[in-house]
Amino acid sequence: MAQWVIPVGPTGTYPTLTAAFAALGSGISGAVVLELQSNYTSAGETFPITIGSNACFNAANTLTIRPAAGANGLDITGSNAGPTIDLTGVRYVTIDGRPGGTGSAISVTAASSLNTINLNIINTSTSGAAIRLDNGASNNTINIFAICREKVQRLPVYPHPGRGGILGNTGAGGKTTIRSIIVTFTPPVRYHKRLSGFTSLGYDNTSTTAAYVSAIQ
Repeated sequence: MAQWVIPVGPTGTYPTLTAAFAALGSGISGAVVLELQSNYTSAGETFPITIGSNACFNAANTLTIRPAAGANGLDITGSNAGPTIDLTGVRYVTIDGRPGGTGSAISVTAASSLNTINLNIINTSTSGAAIRLDNGASNNTINIFAICREKVQRLPVYPHPGRGGILGNTGAGGKTTIRSIIVTFTPPVRYHKRLSGFTSLGYDNTSTTAAYVSAIQ
């Protein structure tokens, strides 16, 4: 099976993930790996970075996003009110925090500190989240990385708990696998009774697909 490895960064095929996903919207004919170069920064991204439904994605034609081998401690940082990365209606996508896709463990990351090896996905907004899966997103994998929410505080217009990731209220159905993630919340963490890694916003009765995670490993 053909696998296309496409570098993303200042000297890559695409300078940003935003540009790469726009190009992939026309379809793929095999498994695609978007590899973040060691000098990649998220400064040029448009947030949320949206990975939308694509009829060409299937069990054979998968999409993987990961750092390149040796591209240690990269971060994708948004400050938007919403997710940094939004998987909406998409299937067969893997976000793999391991450089080169190798390794089986992640070290504990202290609050306010980036993981020095694995990919860090961050949202600095008090009304944001690192990742959202919604609109029936299914058969996706979130694998071995660090996510961080900063300065979590309770606001009158933001009733939801502090969370690193969201399963949206229009369904993250099918099989969603989350493996070995580290979630940190940067002080000050104020007034919240509940902080969580991934939060389900529940079944809103407008979708036939409930929001759930089928495997946390």
